[in-house]
Amino acid sequence: MVSHNNVLPNVHLHKWWQRYVRVNFKKNIQKKKRKELRDKKRLRNAGKPIEKLRPYVQCPTQRYNFRSRLGKGFTLAELKV
Repeated sequence: MVSHNNVLPNVHLHKWWQRYVRVNFKKNIQKKKRKELRDKKRLRNAGKPIEKLRPYVQCPTQRYNFRSRLGKGFTLAELKV
């Protein structure tokens, strides 16, 4: 017997559930394609520096004058030489 004054359950299970099912059968092909693109890019950029070219400079002041660090960059005159 139903207790209390509640709505009788009337389940509407008529949704188009196939729309929400996702499959990925192309996983291996996509993996291979990504690797090929990475390799192509690596060959295209071979020999080029990965980061900016920066000179080694001596740190100023007595406290740090034994250290050397990377500077901000080269001047245009230095790059032409």
